[in-house]
Amino acid sequence: MTDTLVGAYIGVGGVILGAILAGPIAYYYSRKLVLQTHRNAIETIQISEHNKSVASFRAAFAPALAFLYLAKKQKTPSEGITEIDKFLRDSISGHATAIEEFRFFVPKSERTAYQQAWEKYRYEVCNYGFDAENFRTDVDKPYETFENLIHNILQFAKEK
Repeated sequence: MTDTLVGAYIGVGGVILGAILAGPIAYYYSRKLVLQTHRNAIETIQISEHNKSVASFRAAFAPALAFLYLAKKQKTPSEGITEIDKFLRDSISGHATAIEEFRFFVPKSERTAYQQAWEKYRYEVCNYGFDAENFRTDVDKPYETFENLIHNILQFAKEK
């Protein structure tokens, strides 16, 4: 009978000790799991928002790239120059909006280069553009010049 009581006490003590230890251990690991799941959800949302912003940013410049590409394929180089100039000048405010909206997603270490790329493009469009009277004689390929300026800006729009 004494052996039975000792066995019962050991069993009850084991259950109590197990309950005392299992609670904090289960709490610790469940909390750790919840925090990791929360971090993963936030990271997924951030990546999704970044990629949506990249797509929106690229879409802001896509019409200008398409217009330049199509104009470059025309038979005579001066044909449609006025339309290109007007299109780029009319698009500059939309481009400026896209630049400012996307600035948040550019790493701080690249923001100076991002601003410089934008300033070069803005300067060319606003000060030179495609002028039918004075077609860009200071560059060999004016279409490619503007395409390159846009691509220099878009290089900062990388998907994650």
